[in-house]
Amino acid sequence: MVEDVYEPLDLWRRELRDAHRKNVAERFEALVAESGVDEGENRRLVADVCTLERSLAREKSRLSSRTLLRNLVLALAILAALALAALAALCFRDGAAPDAPRAWAMVGCGLAAAALFGLHGKVLVPAVRALRESVAALAQGLAAAKEKAWAQMAPLNRLFDWGLPAELAHKTLPRIEFDPFFTAGRLRDLRETFGLDDELLGDRSVLGTASGEISGSPFVLADTLAQRWTTKTYHGSLRISWTEMERGSDGKLRSVSKSETLHASIDRPFPVFENERFLLFGNPAAPDLRFSRLPSPLSGREDSRSLRRAVESEVARLEKRARKLDPAHPFTLMANREFEALFHAVDRDHPVQFRLLYTPLAQEQTVRLLRDRELGWGDDFAFRKDRRLNRIDPAHLREADLDTRPERFRSFELAESRRVFNTFCNEWFRHLYFSLAPLLCIPLYQQTRTHEEIHRKASDRAPSAPEHEAIANYHGEEAFRHPDCATRSLLKASLRHQGGGEQVVEITAHGFREEPRTDYVSVRGGDGFLHDVPVEWKEYEPVERTSPLRVLDAGGRSLPRHLDESAVPGAWRDALARWNPAGAAVLFHRATVSRRG
Repeated sequence: MVEDVYEPLDLWRRELRDAHRKNVAERFEALVAESGVDEGENRRLVADVCTLERSLAREKSRLSSRTLLRNLVLALAILAALALAALAALCFRDGAAPDAPRAWAMVGCGLAAAALFGLHGKVLVPAVRALRESVAALAQGLAAAKEKAWAQMAPLNRLFDWGLPAELAHKTLPRIEFDPFFTAGRLRDLRETFGLDDELLGDRSVLGTASGEISGSPFVLADTLAQRWTTKTYHGSLRISWTEMERGSDGKLRSVSKSETLHASIDRPFPVFENERFLLFGNPAAPDLRFSRLPSPLSGREDSRSLRRAVESEVARLEKRARKLDPAHPFTLMANREFEALFHAVDRDHPVQFRLLYTPLAQEQTVRLLRDRELGWGDDFAFRKDRRLNRIDPAHLREADLDTRPERFRSFELAESRRVFNTFCNEWFRHLYFSLAPLLCIPLYQQTRTHEEIHRKASDRAPSAPEHEAIANYHGEEAFRHPDCATRSLLKASLRHQGGGEQVVEITAHGFREEPRTDYVSVRGGDGFLHDVPVEWKEYEPVERTSPLRVLDAGGRSLPRHLDESAVPGAWRDALARWNPAGAAVLFHRATVSRRG
């Protein structure tokens, strides 16, 4: 059993990577055994599906070529008939018997038309009809074969749930304990005990979370949607013309018409929506310390000589800074100069607690993590500590697929399901582990346990507002957005009532409507006058729509009788699986619309 992790890279290379692969593979095979799916039969069914797919593709190709040939023959037959009609019309217009060349031409056109129409009607049309019937029969057979394969895989597909990747991660690294979902107690812990600013999650819509504890300290991996303002440049143009008097080469004055297109541009506010993924970690160690750091370009240098020179240069700069001590913000260098240059947390405000946090072992392991390019992603993370709360922003999470919805594992082909399950669960754990790695490099974080009062608070197992937002976003923005909204929507949740195993939650979709505007910009033209160039732009005004949700807690048992599970949409039933063992069900009710601004 893995105890505290003080050397995350070595542990990953030596034990965790292979152990997790083994755990994932064994878990999938255990699911297969539990489901009773016969892999040999599945291979035969999938082989039948593949055979039918190839046959269908082949028949579709033949149908396409025969249809093209039929249309070509019909076109040629029509052309031959038109040529015959044209030759006959010439003969009737002249009023004389056609000469030999014209007569032979008429005979040839007639024979060609008759042959082509015969080929079209007697051969190609029946062939195309037969191919269409064959394609329809093969498509029907393929659908039946897939349905049979899906039915055979149904017992296994029903066993996949949202929590499998987290369950396997905990098995590989028991120090990480996961919540079944992001609970209200966990959120309150982070706020009251560790100082989580409400604005951090309050200004964002939560798309998904993974929460739990590491050695008793809470963490949340959050996938969020944030909105910020930027500027957009709009362009406009105006064509002007005027007349000027010019003297020609003959010395006489004459009027000359001239024209010019005037251009203008303006910048106006424009809302931008961005995905942000970050890790929050609460720990009471070094409770007064604040610092921040960004990825350093020095970490990526492969040449050791170049890195050494760069480190020496950076250390010299830091030593110069250290000599200019500011009593309000003292700064002293650590013994490990490479750590100082690469980690570069120069804004730390409590040097004693920083040294307690970054012991020689922590410095060494952090440097190794920053330099690594083989096992993880190296120095790709921003790190901010604000007293008891730590935030890690790993760049590798931006493109990572962290959505653990069970649909991704479901397939009619057992081999494909096995491949997807193993690949996803291994990558999911790798992304999570190397997001936590900067924290695992610090022994004090695992040695400092949180107070038992925290665990008492964590007894509130009801879903939190971020969890409600994740469910709403899983269902889709379209179900909640304001009808006038022209942008994406931020979905925010607020609890209105709870009791009797029920929560009433309001989901408010915040978005913007577009209002067309036109500004006029004065531009001097070639005629010497100012002209108002029209520039059309969009003004974005906020709109809101509030949609109540009712959340029923079945307490791990079957749904209450008054709730017909079959009436719950499929997306909600899948969302319901996320909340096991709480067994929460979500119903979408009528919406109220309000407009601001």
